[in-house]
Amino acid sequence: MLSEEMANAYLTARIVSQRIVLSELQDLSVEDVKQAESREALRQRLISAISQILPTKPEWADPEPIKKVLFEEFVLQ
Repeated sequence: MLSEEMANAYLTARIVSQRIVLSELQDLSVEDVKQAESREALRQRLISAISQILPTKPEWADPEPIKKVLFEEFVLQ
């Protein structure tokens, strides 16, 4: 969830960079996402990684616009 529409537009224009960050998910094991605390650590890791795509001096008001990462479902194989 983003708090800033300009940040959303910025990230949308850099979808390839986001996909590279999200490719980290491919390397996860069942154990990496089984426990709630592990999922929370993963959320924080993703927020940090995606935040690195953002500029150091953004054009929008909130310097940390990424507030949440929502996992709608996990497919564990």
